[in-house]
Amino acid sequence: MAGLIIIIVFVVLFRARVATAYYNHSLVSHAALKDQEYLQIDVEVEDLQTFLSEEYEQVVATLDMIDNWAIKNIDDYRSLPPDLKFSNANAEDLLTAFLEAIRVNPMAYRDNYLQIVDTDISSEHWQLTGKDICLADYKYSFPYIRILPGQRVSALDVVSTASDEPDYGLDMGLWENNGTRAGSRYGFGKQPFANHDDLVQSQASFHLSFMHDKLLRMMSKPMRGNHSLLRIKTYSELAKLAKRTGHNYWACRFSGRAVHYIQDLTVPFHASMTPGYSFLRVVATMALKVCGYSKPYVRMFMNIACIHVMFEVMHYEQLNQTYLNRDKSAFIYCSLTGKNSNETVEVNDFYARDVVSKEAYRLRYRSYYAVNSLVTDTKEFENVLYASANSIYNCQPIWNGAKIIDKNEFSRVLNIVVANSGRHTRNFINHLLK
Repeated sequence: MAGLIIIIVFVVLFRARVATAYYNHSLVSHAALKDQEYLQIDVEVEDLQTFLSEEYEQVVATLDMIDNWAIKNIDDYRSLPPDLKFSNANAEDLLTAFLEAIRVNPMAYRDNYLQIVDTDISSEHWQLTGKDICLADYKYSFPYIRILPGQRVSALDVVSTASDEPDYGLDMGLWENNGTRAGSRYGFGKQPFANHDDLVQSQASFHLSFMHDKLLRMMSKPMRGNHSLLRIKTYSELAKLAKRTGHNYWACRFSGRAVHYIQDLTVPFHASMTPGYSFLRVVATMALKVCGYSKPYVRMFMNIACIHVMFEVMHYEQLNQTYLNRDKSAFIYCSLTGKNSNETVEVNDFYARDVVSKEAYRLRYRSYYAVNSLVTDTKEFENVLYASANSIYNCQPIWNGAKIIDKNEFSRVLNIVVANSGRHTRNFINHLLK
């Protein structure tokens, strides 16, 4: 019964199209990595088909190793169906076979491209738009350009661009109840939470992992899986293989995809199921729901959803404006660059769980109250889910009139989260590429 209640909770929590994205990860990555000397080089663009054909046997061995690792280390993990193993690939279509072997959406955009965030490009040179490369609506402010095999491009730009890719559709429609061909073949089972009829929401469990909500995980078996760890392991091992075999473009691109999930887990609202609410309060609210009094239950989880979205929208507003204004003295930009932090931590297969998400989880109450204290217009606040789903939303009407002390506290919390994201981005990418 408890497990069923929590599943229902997440239908309510994600009924509106709650973004499971940190908006534009490329902005985070570019600032965090811009001073890393090993990324101040150009790499030669290469089609994925070339990497797969030249390193076929090693890719087969790597993907088998990843599947075996996941069986041993991820709760309730469902192994790759035998017919999807890369060893069964048709040489004429290695790309589709590879996408299916790592269980991502095979309809995702396949050509090579860059997102340009630090150079002015006139609109006629915006060769691609977000609609070209994304399977669902995506809010963007910066241009995408096509790049071709043999072309030399900035390693930093490749990593930064790739760090935003997982939000473009790679993780959408992969569950058996999503009504997609991929979902019916991949063997992941039913979607653990969120609205399985909404394409965007279908990616939620790859980008949110509640690894430290131990009591709630005990109550609900579907919450125990950890698809963030699976994605990090997969792209990390592929990046290592690409680097070891001299495919530097794909080493950078796979590394960027892996760090996307690290960055997600630096956000307290991605690492905690019920930030701002104690376990006892959550259970009591659920009990009232079972007894037929659902108002507190619905109000609590809609409040969590609104707080989550408001935090990410305000983060995006500040960082996006910093890039548009080329203001590298902005506090949020400096926090990302890590000028005041040289701390490093050893990276292993459980770095995301034991270091990154644990750190974010400890900030869950402070982050929740920092956002909640800003709200001065509850009507605008309750509309944030719907408004932010349809456009790049301006949160200012929600917090107009907020106290200076509350604004200052939010700024402190935001910069802690941003600094953590920058630090973990550097530490993780250094581990893979340096």
